[in-house]
Amino acid sequence: MRKKLSWIKVAGVPTRPGFSVRKNPFLNKMHRWARPRKKDNPEGRLVHAILYYLRLKGHTAGKTKTMGSYHKAEGMFLRDPQLFTGFPDITAFCPHLVFIEAKSEEGKQSNSQKAFQKLCDDSGTPYILARSLEDVEKIIK
Repeated sequence: MRKKLSWIKVAGVPTRPGFSVRKNPFLNKMHRWARPRKKDNPEGRLVHAILYYLRLKGHTAGKTKTMGSYHKAEGMFLRDPQLFTGFPDITAFCPHLVFIEAKSEEGKQSNSQKAFQKLCDDSGTPYILARSLEDVEKIIK
């Protein structure tokens, strides 16, 4: 009687126990998005704190997705060519439109984020560069 191997599926491909995605160059390239995330993400925590605060105050607010998407046909993660670079992390209506960019204490804006901030300043649209929740609380009550 033959011994039956237990197989698992990694990215839809049946593999033997002990198989590593990292050791297979094809699957490693195909699944770059599956790599472990950073353990400490102060900007991400700040974004969630701001969203919680705004929703607690009854305002409509949402996080901006700027990552792109995974394309099965291409087998990789692709950035959307129509993406507006420099767009802030949070868009809120309280009661007027407000853009909020969350940065950690040592974080700095990219050139495209600075250009978007200038665009907002020129058009009179409120833009908040938030390094803490207090920065948002001062402006939005």
